[in-house]
Amino acid sequence: MRPEGQTDQKAMINFLQINLNHCRTAQNLVEQTVVERNIDVVIACDPHGITDGTGGWLTSSGTNRAAITKIETDDEFILVKVNGLFIYSCYASPNSTIAAYREFLQRLERSVQLIGRQERIIIAGDFNARSAAWGDQQSNTRGEELLELFEGLGLVRFHGIGAGSIVDVTFASEGFSRNIRDWTVLDEENHSDHHYITYTVQTDASSCRRNDTPQNDRSWITSKGICVEKFKAGLMLADWISPRQADVGGYNIADAFEKRMTVACDFALQKKPEMRCDKRPQHWWNPEIAQLRSSFTAARRALKRAASRRTRNGGETAATEHLLENLKSRKKALRTEIAKSKERAWKELLETVEKDVWGKPYKLVLRKLQGPPATANMEPTMLKEIVATLFPTKPPPSQIEYSCDTPIPLLTQDEVCEAFKRMAPRRKAPGPDGLTNCILAAAHRAEPTLFRGMFNECLRVGDFPMKWKKSRIVLLRKVQKPANEPSSYRPLCLLNDVGKGPVVGPTLWNVAYDRVLRARCPESTKIIGFADDTLVMAWGKTTEDVEKRVNEALEVVAEEISTLRLSLATEKSEAVFFKRQYKKRKPTIRLNGADVPITKTMKYLGLTIDENLLFREHMQEAALKTQLVLTSLKRLMPNIGGPTEPRRRLLVSVVQSVMLYGAPIWATSLEYSKASRGELLKVQRQAALRSICGYRTISYDATYILASTSPIDLIAMERRKLFQIRRGLTRKTVQEARDDTMVKWLQRIEDAKKGEWTRTLIRDVRGWVTRRHGSMDFHLTQVLSGHGCFSYYTHGIGKKADPTCRHCPSTPDDAHHTLVECRAWTTEREELEAEIGQLDVGTLIGKMLSNTQAWEAVSVYAKRTMR
Repeated sequence: MRPEGQTDQKAMINFLQINLNHCRTAQNLVEQTVVERNIDVVIACDPHGITDGTGGWLTSSGTNRAAITKIETDDEFILVKVNGLFIYSCYASPNSTIAAYREFLQRLERSVQLIGRQERIIIAGDFNARSAAWGDQQSNTRGEELLELFEGLGLVRFHGIGAGSIVDVTFASEGFSRNIRDWTVLDEENHSDHHYITYTVQTDASSCRRNDTPQNDRSWITSKGICVEKFKAGLMLADWISPRQADVGGYNIADAFEKRMTVACDFALQKKPEMRCDKRPQHWWNPEIAQLRSSFTAARRALKRAASRRTRNGGETAATEHLLENLKSRKKALRTEIAKSKERAWKELLETVEKDVWGKPYKLVLRKLQGPPATANMEPTMLKEIVATLFPTKPPPSQIEYSCDTPIPLLTQDEVCEAFKRMAPRRKAPGPDGLTNCILAAAHRAEPTLFRGMFNECLRVGDFPMKWKKSRIVLLRKVQKPANEPSSYRPLCLLNDVGKGPVVGPTLWNVAYDRVLRARCPESTKIIGFADDTLVMAWGKTTEDVEKRVNEALEVVAEEISTLRLSLATEKSEAVFFKRQYKKRKPTIRLNGADVPITKTMKYLGLTIDENLLFREHMQEAALKTQLVLTSLKRLMPNIGGPTEPRRRLLVSVVQSVMLYGAPIWATSLEYSKASRGELLKVQRQAALRSICGYRTISYDATYILASTSPIDLIAMERRKLFQIRRGLTRKTVQEARDDTMVKWLQRIEDAKKGEWTRTLIRDVRGWVTRRHGSMDFHLTQVLSGHGCFSYYTHGIGKKADPTCRHCPSTPDDAHHTLVECRAWTTEREELEAEIGQLDVGTLIGKMLSNTQAWEAVSVYAKRTMR
């Protein structure tokens, strides 16, 4: 995208190259260096850990965004495309054999040859190869073969001022080398044994995705409300600046309306601020760390000068050793301060979970803090290819003349008001004009006849404005899909709200596609549709019957869809064959002349259906997906600190909702698949332990009791019963379904062989689950589960040699002893009994459930005894 009035504009991309030596502190410092030096692209070798960017894209924050997409990955290099440049980041281990090193060079050579020498190529990294060609005092076989390879490929080597970065090299294609400037080795501390290398690459601005998007010019703040009187004055101002004229044609209507609304919004509303282009410091960065880094850099330079003087003049060894010890202490202090600062920042972030459980921490761990949309960062060529694939160009339909004896009825004011009532609560993203539903509603209140007159004029002239048909496209990346394929993106088209109406789009689709769902199909077939996903079912006594019926049904569906000028994605079509007999010939299914593959599983609407209808694959995928979500949410739920139990339950409900997707369909299969049930129960137990801050050794039954949740298979059956109740398939009530779940759970608890201490304390499970007060915490969970800082427990897991109490000799130190017997807590126990009465194991939970004061008293007693 080029600014108006400028041609042949050049864009400068700042590169930083570094070998991080697998050091966490070095990686932390490079993140801050990117901010301070305004770096756009970092080529890092041997990192400590890398987190992929949102949607697989990495984006710089400068004016010219660097659009980066992965092209090829190898064990020892990665190839990406950055604004038309092909960038290789390479790392060859010094421990690899010469044979493995030669294989790596061969793979790298083939990759470069596939791209072509005429392309703009940069190859950078740590090859662990020594050669006098790049400033080393010695040469080895690795260096000779690397130099021979790059000379054969026509690549130019860069070297700049500075010393120390001997094995980190940068090569570029010969024709493009003149665009690389200021290649410099920095003498700046980075906590690695390598040095920073910086250089600037000049490229065409047309290949960059710029930060000045057009929609920013038409964005107004509406969160504080809109003053109708002020907006009315803005409309009057617009009429004064540009008097309205008799419109002819829909285009003039839309154009005049947009100009009026823009003037009114500029007058009555405040514009949204421009997007920040500057890089912000890291959240953990502070002046103390900056001072420690400066002092460490000074210490390293002092040691370097002393070593140089000693080499020339033969100085004292003691002075050099003193400087070396000083350098080590400053390096350790810097590393320690960075770790402490990051820990403090994370604790401060966790404190906000209690106020807003779905706020920034939740979005951060689940990676829901989205950056710019994919369309803002793509290379222009890839963007055009994806849009052309997702929106194929077709010839316009033949012009059809419509004749109607009766005039088209015009809209009434009541109909327009009713449409705005339905549209007002919807807070959706605006189209290219930037006018939200709130703004349109304010315009309707300021000038009630505005929209009625405009829409009736469109009906009168028989023209729908082309401007209202244009949309702003946002591409949503599908999960675990390659970034360079058009099918990996789901397009979201944002039309102008004034032209689309609140429910016109879905209604028109339903009206048009209804003919497909109601098409006449052969006997024993059925068509099911959800949006544009169509499912054809066919059944019969023999394979031949099924084959004939399904092919005839597919012909009917294909014909009806082609009538709507829609195309079928035959390459995405698949089928599953359900049969009673094991040995059965599979039918041959064809769609538009292509064979439809018959697979063992098929995914439809997020549900994986297998040929045996046991849903084992679906439950395996659900357990894996839930485990990934839980692993992220665990960071928000540490045992000590973090949110309280009510907030933890909300976070755990996210895990449970992911696990129970489609439960009314597959719930009954858990009765026949013990392995699938075990996988789901395992993940559910981990989530329940996070909600009660419990040790991972607590048994399944005790965990579910303390977390007040029934096992996942019983919850799934309850969901199935509730679904049947809503559909009128059973006469049971909701309460009866939930009572059935509780009865089955209580039976399991009664038959359980583990969690005896918890079952002894909590005898009224129903009362415990339905309580209205009281939260579990780290210390209370230890007392109620028996798994905690007890000598008897730590001895059982091999952490302590003696299971007896240190205050009461020859007495096992378990939860019962600590709670009611240990003489070390006599004072605390007397204070507790003053609050709740006599302390007895059989009545303790009943007293806790009776009132909030008793619960808090027991909780305080647990904290004081378990510290």
